[in-house]
Amino acid sequence: MLDLGTMHFSVSNVQSGNTVSVIPVLPDQSVNISLAIEEVEDIVESDIEDPELPDNVVGNRPVTYHIEEQGSKRRFKKLVSSDGFAYTVKVGIVGSTGKQMEPSSTSTRWFQRSSRKPRLFRDNTMENSQLLRQLKELTLLDLDKAVLQESEYITDVIIIKQTNENKPLQEHLNMLTCLVSSNKTALSEITCTVILQQICIPLLKSIHLSYDSRKENVAELGQINKLITSCLTTENEVSFKPLIDLCHQSLKNHVHVKSCTLDSQALEGVLDLQVCLDVLLNLTQRKDKATGNIYMMQSCNNTIKDIFYNLMCILNDFQNRRALNLSLRCASNIIKNEDQNHYLSTFWQLINRMWQTSREADILNIYLCGLSNFFFPIDNSCNINIRNEQVFWEIVQKGLNSENPLSRKQSVYLIKRNIDICEKLKIDVNSNFNGHNVPLFWWSKDKEKILVKVWEDLVMLLETMEDRQIHVIKPLLPRLQTLIKAASSDTEKPVLHTSWLSTIFRRGIAHESIALVKWMTEQVLYLDLDTCPIIEQGEDKYFASEFLHSIQDQKLYPRPKKSARGTIPTCGAGLTHLFQSCWKTLKTDEKRGQFYGRILETLSTSNWGPVPLMFICQAISCVPQSQILNKQALLFIRKILTTQVTNSGVFLRGAAQSFFVRTLLSLTNLSVVPPKDFAVALSIFETEDGLARGTTLWTDCVNWLKVICKDQDNEEWSPKSLNQYLITSASSLLQVSQEADFSLNEMEVTSFSRLLLLAVDSGVLPFTIEPGVQEPCLTEIVMTVTGVIHSIPNHPYMSNHKAEKAVEVLVSLLQESGQLNEDRFCQLIRKSISDCMDSFLLFTSQMLLEKWTQISSVQSIELFVHGLTQFLQLTWTEQQFDQQVFKLVNSCIKILTEPSLGVKVEMDAQIKKLASMGILSSVTSSLTGSPQFIHEKIFSFVNDLNCTTSFNKPVADISHKEWGKIASLFISYQWKVMEYYLSHIDDVNKPMVPILKVCQDSLSVCSGLNTIPVYRCIGCLFSKCQIPNDSSSIIEALSVSWSHVQGETRSSCFWEVFEEFINLSFQPALLQQPRDPALTQVLIKSACELMEFGGEKTGIANILIRRLCTVFKSSLQLADGFYCILSQAAIYGNIFRKQERQLHDVFSYIESLGNQCSVNELKPHTTKDIMVRAELASLICSLCPTNKTHQEFAVNLLRDLIKQYRVVQQETITPGTITNSLEHRKKHRLLQIVSLLESIVIETNFEDLWTFSWDLLHQEYQPSIRHTCEWILLRMIIKKPESIDELWKIFDKLTEKKSTVLCSIMCMVSHLGVHLPKNKQEEFYTASFQKLLPWCMANHFNTRVHAAATLMKQWNQCESLKFTEVMTSNSIVHSCMAFHKEPNNLTRNIQRLGENFFFKTFDPMEDFNLETIFQTLPWLFGIPDDEWISPQQFEQIMSTEDSCVPVYSAKDGLKSETPGSWRFKNPEKSGGGEEDSDIEDNVEGDVQKKIMPWKLMLPDDEVQDELEYSNRKRDDDGLIVVTSLIDKIPNLGGLCRTSEIFGVSQYVIGKMKYTEDKTFKELSVTAHKWLPITEVWHELLPQYLTEKRQEGYTLIGVEQTANSVSLTDFTFPKKSLLVLGNEKEGIPVQLINQLDVCVEIPQQGIIRSLNVHVSGALLVWEYRRQQLINENLT
Repeated sequence: MLDLGTMHFSVSNVQSGNTVSVIPVLPDQSVNISLAIEEVEDIVESDIEDPELPDNVVGNRPVTYHIEEQGSKRRFKKLVSSDGFAYTVKVGIVGSTGKQMEPSSTSTRWFQRSSRKPRLFRDNTMENSQLLRQLKELTLLDLDKAVLQESEYITDVIIIKQTNENKPLQEHLNMLTCLVSSNKTALSEITCTVILQQICIPLLKSIHLSYDSRKENVAELGQINKLITSCLTTENEVSFKPLIDLCHQSLKNHVHVKSCTLDSQALEGVLDLQVCLDVLLNLTQRKDKATGNIYMMQSCNNTIKDIFYNLMCILNDFQNRRALNLSLRCASNIIKNEDQNHYLSTFWQLINRMWQTSREADILNIYLCGLSNFFFPIDNSCNINIRNEQVFWEIVQKGLNSENPLSRKQSVYLIKRNIDICEKLKIDVNSNFNGHNVPLFWWSKDKEKILVKVWEDLVMLLETMEDRQIHVIKPLLPRLQTLIKAASSDTEKPVLHTSWLSTIFRRGIAHESIALVKWMTEQVLYLDLDTCPIIEQGEDKYFASEFLHSIQDQKLYPRPKKSARGTIPTCGAGLTHLFQSCWKTLKTDEKRGQFYGRILETLSTSNWGPVPLMFICQAISCVPQSQILNKQALLFIRKILTTQVTNSGVFLRGAAQSFFVRTLLSLTNLSVVPPKDFAVALSIFETEDGLARGTTLWTDCVNWLKVICKDQDNEEWSPKSLNQYLITSASSLLQVSQEADFSLNEMEVTSFSRLLLLAVDSGVLPFTIEPGVQEPCLTEIVMTVTGVIHSIPNHPYMSNHKAEKAVEVLVSLLQESGQLNEDRFCQLIRKSISDCMDSFLLFTSQMLLEKWTQISSVQSIELFVHGLTQFLQLTWTEQQFDQQVFKLVNSCIKILTEPSLGVKVEMDAQIKKLASMGILSSVTSSLTGSPQFIHEKIFSFVNDLNCTTSFNKPVADISHKEWGKIASLFISYQWKVMEYYLSHIDDVNKPMVPILKVCQDSLSVCSGLNTIPVYRCIGCLFSKCQIPNDSSSIIEALSVSWSHVQGETRSSCFWEVFEEFINLSFQPALLQQPRDPALTQVLIKSACELMEFGGEKTGIANILIRRLCTVFKSSLQLADGFYCILSQAAIYGNIFRKQERQLHDVFSYIESLGNQCSVNELKPHTTKDIMVRAELASLICSLCPTNKTHQEFAVNLLRDLIKQYRVVQQETITPGTITNSLEHRKKHRLLQIVSLLESIVIETNFEDLWTFSWDLLHQEYQPSIRHTCEWILLRMIIKKPESIDELWKIFDKLTEKKSTVLCSIMCMVSHLGVHLPKNKQEEFYTASFQKLLPWCMANHFNTRVHAAATLMKQWNQCESLKFTEVMTSNSIVHSCMAFHKEPNNLTRNIQRLGENFFFKTFDPMEDFNLETIFQTLPWLFGIPDDEWISPQQFEQIMSTEDSCVPVYSAKDGLKSETPGSWRFKNPEKSGGGEEDSDIEDNVEGDVQKKIMPWKLMLPDDEVQDELEYSNRKRDDDGLIVVTSLIDKIPNLGGLCRTSEIFGVSQYVIGKMKYTEDKTFKELSVTAHKWLPITEVWHELLPQYLTEKRQEGYTLIGVEQTANSVSLTDFTFPKKSLLVLGNEKEGIPVQLINQLDVCVEIPQQGIIRSLNVHVSGALLVWEYRRQQLINENLT
């Protein structure tokens, strides 16, 4: 037989002797098992009383009965397996008809049997309902009798438990509880003991909620607790001692292992922790009414105390929230006894200990709120006064600063409760804080009025800031100033400690609203520390660390609204103000050093965005000069520069480095920082990013050193000590170990070189000294270094590493010197290198032939290659080194041409080849002016050189990655040599295409800067290829090169590589005529793709257009075919997102600093999108209007610009409606370029430009577009006065429907007269008066205004020109002017138009310059400043002297005007959004106050939700709201919230699952947690209503019926049940007939009904209102 173990199976249709297919119930079992049923025993019902067990069933085996109903008898078939193993079967019920029925839950019942004697009750095979009916009939006397007779009834309960059917067990326990409760006084102690020990304790031991918290287990535990409670009396409390002892032992076991769960061995005989705590909670809640103590306090006093101790251990050590909640509630119940002070004191010691250990307030707040009734009773009767303890207020403050909203709410509750008690009971409180005179919290009845106001403001701010809506918070924010004033040191005793201000700051800065964060940040930054003692009271750590971390978001650094570009952000300026104020407040240098050192530590310990980091660096550099930074602070700066700043962009990195240099100069404490450490700090800064010789920053460093060395108090920084350190450092750098390999020590060498140069430039270190004077000088130091190289020929045993170190120092000195040829230092270095050059070349040759043989030599090779290049370029002006160089070249060529011996590649051979190729690349880089024989030798070698794309890896043990770097270096050297050859040979004997192919392959091997020589060779090859024969090869090479460039996008050297690619792709050789069409198309397509790519990566288009413009300036014919690219450049530029725009604003601010930020001197920021258009404008300005070639270029460009404009027009969905949209900006950009072309194309292409401009005036509505078109037309008419007739023809054809064009012509006419030739002026004015006068009476208001304003302006012009005859013949104009001077709306608008800059000040001829076109007019047109191009930016890229258009404006008239008063639609704000809403005015308004009194606040949502809310007084016989007919979840959620607010007793819902819906939860706002909710399906509603009527409820329907009562006339009974109808159908008729009354709401409108939520809310409120009135009357 199969051993079935404890598996459960399903079997049906069982007959004797049959084999049954048994299927496991468990879903993961898939095997069918055949089970032979060997015995089927028929048992008549009468035999059920005590059926005998079959012999083959041993012990407590399960027995299953198959029930058959035959007439009045019921037969049971007992099914037992022959082996006696347990299994479960389902059997069908066979009815009287003999047909098998479906199995049901009641058809199978099995219980464990035992061999005990007959029980009091019938066998457990009977229906549970029968068992319960018998229990109902049982009396307490029978129960006692059963216990005394040792009946097995008690065991029956355990048997029911083992059936795994909880409902019968719960019903059984419930009935037993009711029986005991109803006869509690007659309950014997023996019966109580039996119930506890034989029912309750075994059942409790079987429940393990810590890992099995199913609902049925929780419900079972609840029933057991009820049973325990029912047995508890004063007389039998001794019976509970075993249970108390069990709980005590269980707690001790769990506390010992510090775990909620125990292993099976440890769990033997004890309770699960949660079960134990639940039982204790139940027992400690029960009190003796006579004594007020819990029942067991007298008999188990010591045990209870020990239990309390264990509860304290759980609260201290455990993390399980459920266990903590239960423990706290148990402890709270125990504290309520006589020895309350002792327990409270113990608990407060626990809180103190936990606070000192963890400083975590979340859990401690829960404890304090849970015990607030004891610590802070309303009558102040507690002897443990923790209100005076600073720890308590520290915990409260920490809770307010918590990220957990619940903890913040709990802290607010504690504050409000204590303030209310202090106010009502007139208590004096004085809590000293950290030894300061200002207590953390204090209260005095004498200052009660002030204190109440301050704390009310504080609490209101804290509670209001929990709201996410800024409009709710904004009116309260001015109260912050009240709190700041209350904490001010101006008063005798500040009302508020400043740490509470920090709490407000923290909460505001952590808010979800960016507007509030910005506002609160600015409040902190501009805090007046002179009056607010927040630093003195210990909050300096907040400013130096936490506050800085909280302002890392770049959104906090926008440019102030309505400020000029280049203005510092408010937060940036605020940081400077804050740091300067802190420096002033911290009185001693020691405290200042700690504060700013902590700031630097903060910056070094986390990741920072480049913008916040840059402004913090600037703020530190602006601190007043003082010696406060020690060595540790300098190490922090070093860490910041190497970890944070390196990842920033070039511009931001350079700015940050400049600020840090100034910080070192201003704040370093030289008394503790020696020159060595200072030099090491300086070595971190990059020369190319800021600290370069010749910059303003370098000059500041030099001046600083001059001042420092004059200070006689610091001996270490005296000139003598500093110079001695320099010469000592030079010697120490040259001291090396003979055994060690050479390695570059860049930081050490750079620090020496940089400090040496500073000492030289400052005059601290003299160049030379008088003979006989024993002092260091520059010549001595340099000779110390060069002397090592000099001595090489004479000291054959000298360490090679020492010579290498000397070379490294010389190279560093050259790099740091900045190659200033006229500089005395450079002259000295040049002479010193020249003197030792023979020795250096000899040493290089020795290293090449003997020493460079291993992989460790690569660093040395790179150093010598770099040094040789610099040395030769610096000194090779004479022929003194020719022979040595020639010998070195011969050696290199010999090594490179030497055939390999054998198949294996040796390491030493490859390393020598690397060095040889590197030396050749150095020589070729310096061959200008060198003798011909060296050229010929190298040319001969290169001509025979077969360039390779690989560098064979030697047999030695070296990784492929490491060797790949070496191979890339070799190939780079190789192509440098080839570049020299290709650029100096006109007639190349070698075919170009194969070399071009090798170049392409080399790109796949090289990377980074090593690819630049390859690109240059490709460029040289392009210039020497035959077009169109080699066009296909060129196209392929272009494609491969572009693919490689794209792979370098994230590389640090991307821009250098990309610029080389642009240079080779768009060189004159490929663009010159005649062209290959295929190649030209590839180039044009590439240019278009690059323009698109520039939209993703700023700066791409700048380099492309700069290159094209440079090429086109050399020959405009090369631009043929590229006009489409130039027209794209004319409209280039996106509208940046807010964050990108803020970044560009920061760049503009850095630019505005000028030389104060040295990055502006080294790397001007020229990658802005506007510079693309500036390059195009500079190209146009270089044209000559009289040159035919230039005219042809301008005409072709104009045609493409017009085409581009048409394309933009097609892209515009609603022309003229959105100002500053991308389409509008593109149009304006195009017209700016067109206006530059006007003077060049007017002679050759007048008609096209004329037609185009007039078309735009008929189509466009934007002021900037229209005025630019008017300007172009004005200049054309002025230059060609004969076109005035055409102007009047157009004017005459216009009707009033074309009012905009009419107004434009009138505006043009107002400017024309004074610029026309004098012989045409009178005629023009006469015609103008006659044509304009009728339009003064036009229907269109704008037309009338323009006509009148134009007439006035022209009349004034005639007066100034003294055209008396014209004025006399048109005197009606004067009358019209007099009429328009009367005060009315028309006159005011005429005056406004007359004051407009375009009408009043603008001059079409004098204002034609780049400044007006690209900066002044865009500002006046209201175009954002990121579109403006300043004249200074033009000066960076063009020669102003050769420009055909003036760069600067000759007059300042337009600059003093104000922008036009047009109304714009801003596309950026069309979407709304809170992010753009700033808090500007600190004007306190009315407050939306949703603040709950502390007595109604729930101090702890997790601990006391279930406990305390259940104890709140909710009238069980009050209003019941029935919503079973409603099916729309939003209405159900809203009604739930309304019902909870107005204290509804019960909320009836159709389906409980509705409460889990997301919409329901959002609308109910957790109301469903606090409101009793009952599920009644709408089908069962009639039955439910009947039951409620029987309970005495009045059934009220909300419906309009023939007999309905008006709500105003209806009086609600206390026991009212309100039925709400369906949203569409209302209350069904059958239910209306069941109701007692229908109530309707009086209406005044036409619509028939209200929303059901609104209707329900009105009736619920009316019910509550009537009940409140009744309560007040009683």
